[in-house]
Amino acid sequence: MPSKKPTKTATGKKAPAVRKGAGAKAAIEPGEAAFLRIRARIDALPAAQVSQPRGDARMAASFVLSDTVPRLLDRAILARLAALPRAEFDHSALDDLRPAAEAVLWTQAQLAREEAGASGTRLPVELMAEASALRGRMLDVCAYHFRDDAALRAQVDDIRSGQGYLDLAEDLSRLAGLYRAQAATLKQDLRFYRAEDAKDALDLSGRITRELRSQGPQASRDVAWRSFAVLTALYAEVARGAHFLLREAGQAAFPPLYSVARAAPKRREKTPPAPPTPPAPPSK
Repeated sequence: MPSKKPTKTATGKKAPAVRKGAGAKAAIEPGEAAFLRIRARIDALPAAQVSQPRGDARMAASFVLSDTVPRLLDRAILARLAALPRAEFDHSALDDLRPAAEAVLWTQAQLAREEAGASGTRLPVELMAEASALRGRMLDVCAYHFRDDAALRAQVDDIRSGQGYLDLAEDLSRLAGLYRAQAATLKQDLRFYRAEDAKDALDLSGRITRELRSQGPQASRDVAWRSFAVLTALYAEVARGAHFLLREAGQAAFPPLYSVARAAPKRREKTPPAPPTPPAPPSK
């Protein structure tokens, strides 16, 4: 398929190419569409504001999508934020926050694919087995408890459709976000729910990402870092407004993004064998 020549970012480095079909507009991934939507912000970001993400960028983006974006669906909160004076609050942050998070996941995936392709990295069999078993168990729990919630069920179905190493890492991160956001519901399941699964999922997601990461193309790294810098700025703006309006409740609901993007715990010396996957909860 022919490609459009990569354009240059504000730093003069090439950004990922945007695919075009011959004679017709080709379908693009949702993440790529989100990237294109905020690409002007990404390209215009001054180099001084771009640096290596503090912690796990994918974890932070998943938190925004699974926790922050749903909060902003509350019309009362959204109306109060929208009522803030434009001189004091950047209203475009409300519209661009979601595509920025989706763009981070996409650019991180593009970077990881290039890095993995360059290094030929393969995941250890035991890591794949442990991660796959945990993903399956968490999916079963979520599918059972969210079966009557259309929005949550759609998230679970989307996670279940993932394939490959990168999707496995992202799936675990998203499942951890769901476990934390919906803990009040899930913890009532005394048979299959395990509170520690959220932490273990983030640990395994980080291990997968680190296994795949190597010295990769600098241009893709620059775009991925720029995307995360934009997400960080947009989230900070929304959080600032929420803290002003909601006081302590706002600080609890919109924590610093770096606190949820903290690096995954270091790999333990010995990894215990993955527990057998329990059967899915019976349908009512």
